[in-house]
Amino acid sequence: MSVERVSIIWFTLDFIMRIVTCPDKNQFVKSLLNWFDLLAVIPFYLELMAHHLNPPFIMVLRLFRALRIVRIFKISRYFQGLFALGYALRQSAGELLILTMTLITFVALYSSLMFFSEGCAEPCDEHGCGERCSADDPNQFDSVVAGFWWSIVTMSTVGSRP
Repeated sequence: MSVERVSIIWFTLDFIMRIVTCPDKNQFVKSLLNWFDLLAVIPFYLELMAHHLNPPFIMVLRLFRALRIVRIFKISRYFQGLFALGYALRQSAGELLILTMTLITFVALYSSLMFFSEGCAEPCDEHGCGERCSADDPNQFDSVVAGFWWSIVTMSTVGSRP
């Protein structure tokens, strides 16, 4: 048995036991986390039943597989640390947005600078790339976007010595 099947069986048994033992069924139905739990297991059972259905329905069913991500919400109810992390992220959303925008700005700036300083500023023709850079040069950047990788790695790496 795969890990997915074991977890689905566990989640299904947990969900059924909570329905059976719930003293107030109306309150159970109104809980958003219970709906997440149901959405986490339904795609698996729909796939099991879909083997006998036509192919267009199977394509729609594959979209439902994306709902498996709601299992994270199911698991998160058991970890108090995830609640604290979610609360901290919500409280610092503005600062994180500023940090992200700053990083994007600097990635674009430094990628452009590296392209124009080390890459071929003019496209190569059948005679080569000219004197400034050659086709064998390992430091050349093909485009500004190719410099994004260099810029992201450079800004996010902590220098370590071998």
